[in-house]
Amino acid sequence: MQTFLAVGLPFLVLMLFGSLIIKVLNRFNFGQRVRGQGPETHLKKEGIPTMGGILILIGISITYFLVLEPTSDVLWALIITLGMGFIGFLDDFKKIRTDSTLGLRARGKILGQIIIGLMLALYVYNYSDLGTRILVPFNGQAIDLGAWIIPLIVLTVIGTANGVNLTDGLDGLAAGVTAVVTSAFAVIT
Repeated sequence: MQTFLAVGLPFLVLMLFGSLIIKVLNRFNFGQRVRGQGPETHLKKEGIPTMGGILILIGISITYFLVLEPTSDVLWALIITLGMGFIGFLDDFKKIRTDSTLGLRARGKILGQIIIGLMLALYVYNYSDLGTRILVPFNGQAIDLGAWIIPLIVLTVIGTANGVNLTDGLDGLAAGVTAVVTSAFAVIT
């Protein structure tokens, strides 16, 4: 039941409040800016509300507080998710504020991601019961990375965030890919 609620509640939040949030974003003119140099088919996306990630973060946060056991590992998953969402919010907000297609500079985004990844890595290394051992796929052997777990976690956080960002692109392709991956993780959990 808890798994069903953890998956269903964010979906329900998105369905119930999605159109309201879109109306609010439209009202405040928080629309996407599209570069004129791209294909003409992308120009129709001009003005489509941006900052939709806010809905996802609200759904995840509500689920954390209402459904999940508040362990420190789960709290850190929420902190990292909200931290990455905050970087995305700053990027979108700068685009809107400057009425430009350019948000945060790449080095600013990467620096923020490094800081967030380092926070998680230091937590895992120093405080979490997760430890510094990783399982080798298919043979079940474990390797103790010791302090090398820190750069591995930082690279994993940065790689995951940018992999999703590059997949998303202008066309919003990350939604379908994320739905498939999230569904698989829900079944595994």
